[in-house]
This record gives sequence, C-alpha cells and structure tokens, in this order.
Amino acid sequence: MDITPKTIKESILKMAALVEQNLRQCFDAQISLQVMTDVENQINKMHKDIDDECYKYLALAAPHAKDLRIAITVLKMNCDIERLGDIAISIKRAHQKLKQIPMEIDHMCGEVHQMVNNAFSAFDQGDVNLAEEVIRHDEEINTLEVRIIKGYIEIANSGKIRVKDALRIIEIAKNLERLGDHATNIAEDVIFLESSKDIRHTNKLKGA
Repeated sequence: MDITPKTIKESILKMAALVEQNLRQCFDAQISLQVMTDVENQINKMHKDIDDECYKYLALAAPHAKDLRIAITVLKMNCDIERLGDIAISIKRAHQKLKQIPMEIDHMCGEVHQMVNNAFSAFDQGDVNLAEEVIRHDEEINTLEVRIIKGYIEIANSGKIRVKDALRIIEIAKNLERLGDHATNIAEDVIFLESSKDIRHTNKLKGA
C-alpha cells in the first residue's frame, strides 16, 4: 500500500480510537487490567508502525508544505498518544486498589476525557477553534488536580481515610492531569498542522 498523508492520518486515528477505548475503561470494574493490557500491546505496536510509515513517507516522497506538516505532526502526536495509553494502564492499576472512586476524581476524569476527545476530533476535522478550546481547558484541569491533592492530604491527616487510599487518589489525580497535558500537546500540534504556527510555550491563543 502506498503511504500518503491520508493513510498516515488514518493510522494515527485508529491508534487514537484504541487509546480512547482504554481511557473509557479505566474505572470500569467489569473490565480487567489484562483486557486493557492486551489493547495497550496493540497500541505499542501501532506506535512503532506509525513511526515507520512517517519515516518512509518523508524519505520517499520528500513532501513539502502541509503534506510535510502532516508527517511531522503525526510523528509528534504518536508519542503523546502512546503516553496516553500508558497512563490509562497506570490509572487502572491504582483504581483496582480502591473500593470506590471519589466524586471529585469522577468529575476530573470526565473533564479530561472530554479534552482528549476534543483533541482527537480537532485533528480529524482540522478544527483550530476546537484545538484552542482544549488548550484553554488545561488550566481548569490543573486547578482540579491541586484541589484534590490538598483536599486528600487534609482528609488523610484527619484520619477520615487511610493514608494509602489518599495516596492512590492523589496518584490518579496526577495521572489525569498528565492526560490533560498530552491532550494539550496534541491540540498544539493541530494548530501547527493547520496554520503552520508553533504556539508552544507562548500565550498566543485568541482571547488569551
């Protein structure tokens, strides 16, 4: 099969769909860690295959303009998407050791999943406005993380929860925040792809 910008994009979106599947199952008690690990193994294989596709395309097609940016963007996104998959496994491991998930974590999880979803949709649709929305939302995720960490340190100190359970909740909050960071990276890559502007480490969003 010939490697084209279209086939490269299709490959990364298939990988993204598997990552979304695992993220949805992090807190599902009916889904075992082994089931998620099997999917993660598929993700890891796709990670390497997509890198190979991009390198071959760059070497053989010598693309320019947007076609070049697609290959560069997918190479960068590939790393972030693979990390999303790794973090999903870490969250699942922590979740298995807790009897129940606090409401604050459930809320943060929903917000982060929406960010990841929107980041993938922005790439699929070439939607810069949606990508910018993802980036703006990252600050809210950071705030939620800090609130959860402070709150559960206080609860653990008061003796209302076991310290090890508080630490697991904090670990999950930190991992959810990392998911938000990777979603933000993907959104920044979308903006680069669609506009050729590199906004990393800047404050160049509309209305920012």
